[in-house]
Amino acid sequence: MKKYAKKIVSVFSIAVLLVALISSSASAATFEMVTLPTYRYSEDNVHELNYLNVEGVPVPYVEAAMFMTCLREERYICVAAGDGTYKVGNQYVVMTVDPAKDTVSFEELELFQNGRSVEDVESNENKYVRTSKLEYTNNPNPVTLNLAKYGIDIIESDGTVFFPLTTIAKITDISYNTSTYSDGKVSFYHSILNPIIDCSAIYNNMTRDSNEVSFTYRELCFMIDSFYGAPSKCRLSDSIRAKGLDATLESYSDESKEVKKLLNSTNAVDLMFGIACLSNLMFDGGHTELNYKIGEYSNTPVIIALKEALSNESDPRTILYGKTGEYGEKETENSKRIKEYAWGYDNYEPLFVDKDPNGSTECKYYEYEGTGIFVFDEFESYVLDSLYKALDLAKEHGINNFLFDLSANEGGDTSVMSFILGAVTNDSSLYMSSPIDNNTLARRFVCDYNQDGVFESSNDTFNYDFNYAVLCSNYSYSCGNTLPCRLKEAGIPVLGETSGGGTCIIGYVGLANTIRNTLSSGLVMSYKDGKDMDDGVSVDYDLTKLDEEGLTDYSDFHNFELIDEILDKHYGISDTPESDNQNAQSLRDGQTLKVSNVPKTGDFNLIFYYIRNIAMGSLSYHI
Repeated sequence: MKKYAKKIVSVFSIAVLLVALISSSASAATFEMVTLPTYRYSEDNVHELNYLNVEGVPVPYVEAAMFMTCLREERYICVAAGDGTYKVGNQYVVMTVDPAKDTVSFEELELFQNGRSVEDVESNENKYVRTSKLEYTNNPNPVTLNLAKYGIDIIESDGTVFFPLTTIAKITDISYNTSTYSDGKVSFYHSILNPIIDCSAIYNNMTRDSNEVSFTYRELCFMIDSFYGAPSKCRLSDSIRAKGLDATLESYSDESKEVKKLLNSTNAVDLMFGIACLSNLMFDGGHTELNYKIGEYSNTPVIIALKEALSNESDPRTILYGKTGEYGEKETENSKRIKEYAWGYDNYEPLFVDKDPNGSTECKYYEYEGTGIFVFDEFESYVLDSLYKALDLAKEHGINNFLFDLSANEGGDTSVMSFILGAVTNDSSLYMSSPIDNNTLARRFVCDYNQDGVFESSNDTFNYDFNYAVLCSNYSYSCGNTLPCRLKEAGIPVLGETSGGGTCIIGYVGLANTIRNTLSSGLVMSYKDGKDMDDGVSVDYDLTKLDEEGLTDYSDFHNFELIDEILDKHYGISDTPESDNQNAQSLRDGQTLKVSNVPKTGDFNLIFYYIRNIAMGSLSYHI
């Protein structure tokens, strides 16, 4: 290999990105310049761009400004600051790169990662909502990422800086867009979709290259240490925050030590076991799933060998997989008990049932006496029109109470949840905090509540005046957890049992070997004051009881008569005298129920809002 130094000048337009590298002799790193086909969000949008192959690194190095220009599809530049550092950014965001120390610093990390755009308000595919910029609710705290700690070099040469492709992809964007490299090709793609290039090599080769082993593990540790939200449900969270992933694996348990060995093995099947066992150890309810695309490669040699090993109960790796997975299996089994009581809905006739276009989820609307009950299990775009239909029926039928049944809701799109909040509480802001730098943030949404196609919040009125309430369970996760937390914060009554947590925005991050992962990221949904919601919301009316085996009985979650009576008493509709009893058991026993913290009827409005597709410039999260 030759030693090159280079300068990249990037000019971006709709059709062309020209890159010229000029050689000199400024860097001590051993590398060569290569030209690689680069796919930018489409098979048809491919360009031959220049990168560096660096000795000992399994992915190419990319010039920072060129990478950001491709990632965001808007122009970024790199400028030497005169003190040995470089500024990479545009008129909205900037990061400071110190190639001598191998550090990257941000004054506003979250804005950089979320792609602050030119427009104050951005359109998206939902016809009722527009997304505004992320903004800080505190004076933002700076943060510095130390790549040297993980043995990852930043290369400086002739007025610009270069990063390993997959490393800069993690640093600059967690949830929306990313980039990967495989078999001599580079792909930029939306994180929830598949790369445009074939990424099956790691699943086809039984033996791993030693350089790939070392770099992938170090980059994995950098990813977890720097961007993991460390939710309370994860057993490793406190240790990872205190001393990092590598030291945690060394010290947490005998099983974690074995996981580290597997992650650093040159045997590809060992790696698959290591990733799976680490995913088990990091179980947090569902947001962190390492190697979550493994099913797409089920017929490859490595995965076939993995399945054979899993069928051998005496294989030490299979035993390790079982041990590390016991905690998550127990938690999942407990939370899914609510599903066993779905038969309770069969006691009533829904006014309508709507299914999503794929037929995988549905929403239903029931009425009992003076209460309307809207049931949906996932936040998807089709639910919005169904909700309007339910609200119109409720108004037509003289309904007093309107309950959102999230008892089996696993989450979805945050813009929908925020639209609900805006309708019910007059505050559509999604509040977030970051354990990485202790910043607090908000994303505002502009909503067309009156459905006139005009996004002017001052003219939009939500004309559905009901007594609102929400039903949740331990199964209510992610958005299904955040909505009842925020509604209770605004005085809306919560029925059921404590919700299931899951407040971290999902990050989509890949490893150098193309293994793709979801991660509970360091952008965490919170109460308005920045406090964490991951422990769930306590209920005002507990509807749980125990069955003969001492397990949770959820039958009263679908006891509409009981729910109607609770809400009537809560909102003062019933003439029954008040008493000091404060939970649903008093109603089961034929007693009266205390009405506490009753908001005035009509103080709060409501509606659901949905958007599912992430597109360039569409800033909504999937959680």
